[in-house]
Amino acid sequence: MVKKVCVIGAGVSGLATIRWCLQEGLDVTCYEKRPLVGGLWCLEDEASRLDVNNPVDIECRPYATCHINDNKEAFSFSDFWFSKDAPMYLPWRKVGQYFEDYVDHFHLRTRIKLNTSVIKVKRETNGAGWQVTTKPIIDTSPAPTTEMFDAVIICNGLMNRQYIPDVKGLATFKGRISHTGDYYRPDVFRDRNVLIIGGGNSATEVASDISRETSQTYLSARDGLWPLSRLAGGKSAELLPIWSRYTNWRYKVSELDKVYGGDVRKRFNFKDYSMEPKRGLLTMSIAIADDIEFRIAAGALKMKGEVKEITKTGAIFQDGSRIDDIDDIVFATGFNPSTEFLDDSLGTLETINLYKYMIPVDDDSRSLFFIGIANVLGPNTAAFELQARIAA
Repeated sequence: MVKKVCVIGAGVSGLATIRWCLQEGLDVTCYEKRPLVGGLWCLEDEASRLDVNNPVDIECRPYATCHINDNKEAFSFSDFWFSKDAPMYLPWRKVGQYFEDYVDHFHLRTRIKLNTSVIKVKRETNGAGWQVTTKPIIDTSPAPTTEMFDAVIICNGLMNRQYIPDVKGLATFKGRISHTGDYYRPDVFRDRNVLIIGGGNSATEVASDISRETSQTYLSARDGLWPLSRLAGGKSAELLPIWSRYTNWRYKVSELDKVYGGDVRKRFNFKDYSMEPKRGLLTMSIAIADDIEFRIAAGALKMKGEVKEITKTGAIFQDGSRIDDIDDIVFATGFNPSTEFLDDSLGTLETINLYKYMIPVDDDSRSLFFIGIANVLGPNTAAFELQARIAA
């Protein structure tokens, strides 16, 4: 008898999972709350993107000028490559179209139920299967429906709920507070003073983008920055030996930091730019930052250290400095995964012991999997595809 498999999410990991489950002859049904496939990269039109009444609960979307951080070869699935004439680093809309094409190429579309939210995943009382309860998002009239499956594969990713830290005084701030997950265009910050808090990819990229329109942009990076470019010598920086498994096995972290960290220091004036990293290149988060040096040199972007306290109109920093005329605070502090649909008896991601970030150790049935929550060094696509093939 063919086993029925439920896949939750039609993003990168979900699409790979559907494709490889079908390859193994499984009967797959995928539920996706968005109106299109692709997850974060879905081809949502601008009107829908900016609609404050959009019924789909989404806390992470790409901004207008967003490009992938990995080159097209590294970002591709193993059996479906970008075209040879595609640019090395693709804008998000081309990525969204890539996933649409992937769905059509492998005939996945009939297996995906869009605009459908999963509200409960529960093990059957006899332990032999799973009850999955869903509800349409747009049409609020139908009652929830429950279907039975032999296995459930959760592919809703890491970037579900915006994380905003509890900064002292934040509740007293009189200006606007937002998160980079909601950011789309810089014009909404025109002629305003903006403080961005964070030190990763979204922090540096959004800070550079926003600074083209603001009166002044400030970037508060608690641990400083290692700003890296997508290109090195005209080629993809991912081809540098520092990112290879062999290099990281062969050499000590301190040796690699000395060589490659030294190269970065030759390009950036860390001291004058107030962005001195507190730790080595391989011991803290890096930040893709192709434009940040010029934005700082042009005076449009100023670096600041860790925020100590938020005031009604600004911020006080750990070094004692302060800014008193901030109009907006934008948090670039990442996201948390969300599995609120799991029945209480199953626990949460914080309590479930996962082997390789994927398989619950205590589930002897091997019928529950998590794909796409591993935060890997390098492109996620290949890692998620391998996880999908293991699960299938």
